[in-house]
Amino acid sequence: MYRLLIGSLIILCVGACGQPAAPAEKSEKDAFFSLLRYFEAEADRLAATDVRVDKQITINGKTETHDAMRIDFTDEFILYRNADINRVAWLDKYRVDSTFSNGQLVQLDYQSLDKALDTESIRIVFDTANATVRQLEVVRTTQSALATNRQELAYTPDAGYHIRTQQTGIMGKPTAIEIIGTFATE
Repeated sequence: MYRLLIGSLIILCVGACGQPAAPAEKSEKDAFFSLLRYFEAEADRLAATDVRVDKQITINGKTETHDAMRIDFTDEFILYRNADINRVAWLDKYRVDSTFSNGQLVQLDYQSLDKALDTESIRIVFDTANATVRQLEVVRTTQSALATNRQELAYTPDAGYHIRTQQTGIMGKPTAIEIIGTFATE
């Protein structure tokens, strides 16, 4: 159990070593949808409620579960915030596809055009009934001197999140980590 928790902390630390999160100031020059601001707002919203997390952590096939955990959502969402691409300098580094239905934005897809960028793709599906995010998916690859991490991140407001990481270190076998957090109210 202890090794599973340490392993998940290592993956979060290594994953956080990618591109640093930029300041969350609102800018009139926003290039793209701001994951940074979105997940800061989600962390605040969830912290204001009595949401707890049923968490399942699997490392190389060994699973550990924790029920009704109190979570610091600011820390928990760091991988999502670090995937933010909202920089004016990157306007020409991502292809943007927008899907509309009956004049309303239904989906945004961002695809990296530059392999040097950590965040490869972002998909945001909107709930047109209330103009909120319904589903969010991110694929990113981060590299450090010690490891390469391929991360697939999914988030569904009021339901939970799913993080899959394939970590390849400079020494040793690849590590597969999966974290599933399901929101629960008491």
